[in-house]
Amino acid sequence: MNIFETASRNKLRFQSTFGSLSVEQLWDLPLTSRGSSDDLDSLAKAANRDLKELEEESFVVKSSFVVKSSVAKSELELPLEILKHIISSKLQDIEDAKSRRDKADQRETLLRILKDKEVSEMEGMSKDDILKQLAEIS
Repeated sequence: MNIFETASRNKLRFQSTFGSLSVEQLWDLPLTSRGSSDDLDSLAKAANRDLKELEEESFVVKSSFVVKSSVAKSELELPLEILKHIISSKLQDIEDAKSRRDKADQRETLLRILKDKEVSEMEGMSKDDILKQLAEIS
């Protein structure tokens, strides 16, 4: 089962200053915002903080963390994974839009240069060639 199906089956909600948000509503949030905690970055940080609070460091076993509850951990991992997926998707959308803009700008520049070259070639034509082409057009 994918994370979005699991979220919808469990009626997963995310707490914000607006109240409870559904997974669908997360797509409307900005990646970051100034002053408001209702952005994807803040929600992901909070979800990550909640997940880390479940771990306790062991002082007997070196470099070991004990998870307080595996059920609670799995319940907190899902919201974080959903937020990370949405953030990644939105970042990819931004990158794709920038790439499309860059390609459109490059195309526009190339078309302008092509037109300039065509004008330059026409300016180099002899009077007879110009008259001949004008006659063909008429």
